[in-house]
Amino acid sequence: MSQLTYGMDIMYPVATFIAKAAVGLMLVRIFARIWQAKVIYITMATYTVVSVMYFIWIMFYCGNPLKWAGNVILNKCPSSVPIYSMGIVHGIATSTVDVIFIVIPWTYIRRANMNKRTKISVGAILSLGSV
Repeated sequence: MSQLTYGMDIMYPVATFIAKAAVGLMLVRIFARIWQAKVIYITMATYTVVSVMYFIWIMFYCGNPLKWAGNVILNKCPSSVPIYSMGIVHGIATSTVDVIFIVIPWTYIRRANMNKRTKISVGAILSLGSV
């Protein structure tokens, strides 16, 4: 893993968390039903835990982050399999959050007083914001 890749790997969970948190908070403000807010908050809390675990896992993968380059050169890093496995877990969590954030607007729009064409348009726009 090069230094550039290490930097990108560390920033990935942070960037995705910020994006998902922004979308989740927007959905909470738009949709007033209590069950929807609870689902969004539980989803965001779970995603926060997974993102923090992934961030810490990457940060300390090769020991002290300040000695990362030396550890890589001296081949003191453990196998890459655990870090790939944690990446898969984070990817599954990201996909799950995306699906939940796409479904939530549709449950609200379904009962709105609009014609079918407008419902589809509004639902598609809100769903695009989730991805």
